[in-house]
Amino acid sequence: METTENMNQIAKVINFSKNSISFFLESWNHPISKEGEFEVLIFGACIGFLHGLEKGLIERNNDSIEHLNFLLFKEMHIQNFMEQESLKGTNYFRVRLNALKKDLVGMAMSDYPKTKQYIPYYTFNCINYEPLKVEQDLSWAKSGGNEGMNMEKRILASDFLRAYSTHHNLINRSLSL
Repeated sequence: METTENMNQIAKVINFSKNSISFFLESWNHPISKEGEFEVLIFGACIGFLHGLEKGLIERNNDSIEHLNFLLFKEMHIQNFMEQESLKGTNYFRVRLNALKKDLVGMAMSDYPKTKQYIPYYTFNCINYEPLKVEQDLSWAKSGGNEGMNMEKRILASDFLRAYSTHHNLINRSLSL
């Protein structure tokens, strides 16, 4: 695959992710910050990137990740998020891709009601509580899962699961066309 073609596919993923933010917000139906909306963009970009790798539409190399990171940082600059101290010197997309991939795999492996329903706590926390923070504090979710959560977060995490799954499926279906 030519590098230009690869870059065009990555740009397509970013543009589609930007356009799908409103769909996520409608299905989530809870207020989130502008920074949280940016995390939704990254979530969509991760899904699209992994889909592109799986289908052979995006090259599996560091240049692809660097280009996607560049486009995301460009978007962050447009939205004036570059002042965030925690983002300086990081490949933000790579950090999020590795962590969000764990949530995506957890969801794929969950076979509710046969197994415990997987809740994508990391993604939930990034979007709702600690957007644009590289190191996420998930102590509220670590003590045996739901036992460490307060009731408000438990309800929100359950509602979030529906929006998360709907958004994930929309992106995969749409990018398959």
